[in-house]
Amino acid sequence: MDKYPHVTIIVPVLNRENTIGMCIESLLKLDYPSYEVIVVERGSTDKSRHIVSKNIRLS
Repeated sequence: MDKYPHVTIIVPVLNRENTIGMCIESLLKLDYPSYEVIVVERGSTDKSRHIVSKNIRLS
C-alpha cells in the first residue's frame, strides 16, 4: 500500500459566492502529494460558478 493514498475531495456548492473562493484556495494549498478536488455546482444563481471556474479546471 502506498504511503499516501490518492484522496478525492468533493465540495458541493449552491450559492456560496462569499466562501467558495477561500475554500478552493485552501484545498489547493494542501501539503499532500496525491489528491483531486471535485466541485459539484448545479444551479447556483450567484457568482459561485464563475469563482470556481477562475480557480480550477471545469469538467
